[in-house]
Amino acid sequence: MARAKNRQTMNKVARERELTERRALKKARKDEKKRIAAEGDGGTGETSSEPEYAFDPDNLNNPTPLPPPAIERVNEPS
Repeated sequence: MARAKNRQTMNKVARERELTERRALKKARKDEKKRIAAEGDGGTGETSSEPEYAFDPDNLNNPTPLPPPAIERVNEPS
């Protein structure tokens, strides 16, 4: 008797895709933490001239720069 061709169900394909996506996100987070640790300034207080990037899990290949920090204004008593 000939064997029937084994076929994956759509649920199994979807589970495997989700697992692959979760692994990619986890790897991206770990790589980002490693990059930040490697860029450490060694306690000199100097900052890097390179722009910081926001982590966007939907857009791993093209990071977007962070907006400039807001200026805090303090009301001085008259």
